[in-house]
Formats: sequence, structure tokens, C-alpha cells
Amino acid sequence: MCTATHTQPATCEFKCGNWCAPALPDWKDKSSCLNAAKTCSLQIASCFKTAGWPKAIECFDFSKWCGQVEEYCHNDCPSGNCGKTDCWNKRKPSGSNGTPPTVSTTVYPCPATSTMATSVARPSTTSHCAPTPTNICKQPTNTDWGYGPGKPVAGVPLPVVGCNDNKKDWKSNPFKFYNHPDSRSCQSFTWNQRPNVCADACQEQYEDCVDTYVQSCNDQSWRNGSKYHKRTNDNGGCAASNTGSEWRKSGCDKVHCWGQGGNDGNTAKKRCKAQYQDCLAVNKNVQPSDQCQSWCDAKGN
Repeated sequence: MCTATHTQPATCEFKCGNWCAPALPDWKDKSSCLNAAKTCSLQIASCFKTAGWPKAIECFDFSKWCGQVEEYCHNDCPSGNCGKTDCWNKRKPSGSNGTPPTVSTTVYPCPATSTMATSVARPSTTSHCAPTPTNICKQPTNTDWGYGPGKPVAGVPLPVVGCNDNKKDWKSNPFKFYNHPDSRSCQSFTWNQRPNVCADACQEQYEDCVDTYVQSCNDQSWRNGSKYHKRTNDNGGCAASNTGSEWRKSGCDKVHCWGQGGNDGNTAKKRCKAQYQDCLAVNKNVQPSDQCQSWCDAKGN
């Protein structure tokens, strides 16, 4: 008798409120694993856009899981065998938001010319190359308000404008605005078609900042769930007051700080607005330079 092992990805691999992430592509080595990790990172901004308050707070859990997937790629794949099912077993998302792939095994009579073997069904990823989530658009810096690259206001990211991950579409439209969980639904374009696309990214970040951060500072009902009380153990010191030195502290506006000290609703909205205005200014004449000139190259992906 012969056996075949099939891996069926979940339709909704990670859910936060109204937002649902389609399954990451499966992998079998470090390269394809990192491709999945990059795909994960590109979905983060769309979570904040779509999840709805207060479930958008759970998008930070998804972001953390994306980082765990990348850690798995570096730590577990160099040894040889690796895959999504193994990653789920070792780095399962916290809470009940994630749904792992389903693994099933079937037994059947071997064909006359076949030997007994186990096969694993994996989707092909040859026409998909997720770009490195290094944004063509720039996250602004403001030391008085405490934000900059790697530290946006309240951790709400600037959506990625990067290279098109669809090989068939890339030649005609080398760029893509990643603001949807399924990249097939994200708009692709030439730079001449959307020279102000970064202004759109800035606008989305501002709206997400207000809808998540400001709303949570004004309405503390989201703290009623025990899941959020656990966030009081997050590292970093909350901003005790509205001063530049406080905003420059690591962890000054972590989730558990919202609605306390300097993180009141009025100040939160001022910070979101300042970041938006700085974002428009720093991206006014931004150009993609030599990015995305070849399919899945090191510079653009």
C-alpha cells in the first residue's frame, strides 16, 4: 500500500475582527520560508485598516507572529527539513486568532510501477516573489513627538509601497501598494501612473492611527478583556507626560500605555496628525530610484 500526506491551508489563517489573512505559501527551505515571512509582513498594515476597533489592537499579535515566522526561517530551516506545519508546532500564534494548516494522510493501492512512498502536497510559489517590506515611502522622524523609522506613532505602520509580487503583471506594472491582505487585490502600477502614491500611504497610516490609537485612548472599554490586561507586562516605559523626553523613551506609546499619562486622546490625535504632515513632507518628491527594475532582484525584493 502507498500513502500520501496532504497539507490543506486554512482559508482564514489569522483573523482579527473584520480582517482575515489568507494562508501564507507553504515552504520547504530557507528561501521559500523567508518569502512567506515577507508576505506576512506585507499584510500587517491591511490588518489595522480593516479589523475595526477594538479588534485592530490584535493586529500587534499578528505582527509579532510574522516576526516569529522569520525567526523560524533563520533558526530552523538551515538544518534542512522545514515547513509551515513544523513552524506552527514550534511558534504557534498566541491566543485563538490563528488557524493552523490541516494535515491528512490517505492510504491507497500502489500503482504497478510505483514504490511505497510518502508525498507532501505543497502549492507552487514560482510566480510569486514577495518583496522585502522595505518601503519606497519613508516613515518620517520627529524627535519631539518620538516617532521615526521602526518606531511609528503607537506602532501603527506605514503601508508598504514596493515591488509587484506577481511575475506576470510585473513587466507592465512594476510597483504595488500593499494595503489588502491578499496581494492579488492590491493595485499595481507604473510610477508615472501614481506619483503621489506615498501620500495615499500617509493618509492610510493617519486613519489607522486615529481609528486604533486615538480611539483606544478615548475609550478604555477595550481593557475589560483579560487578554489586554496581560499587556501590562510589555517592556518599555510609558510616557508620563506630553514632553519630548518622554516620547523618546522606548515603549512610550505601547498598547498598555494608551489612555494613561501622556497618551491621552487629545495628545494622541496631535501625534497622529503631526506624523501625517511630516509623512507628506518627507515623501513629496520621493522616487523609486533603481528599485524593481528586474523580477525578484536583491535591490527591489
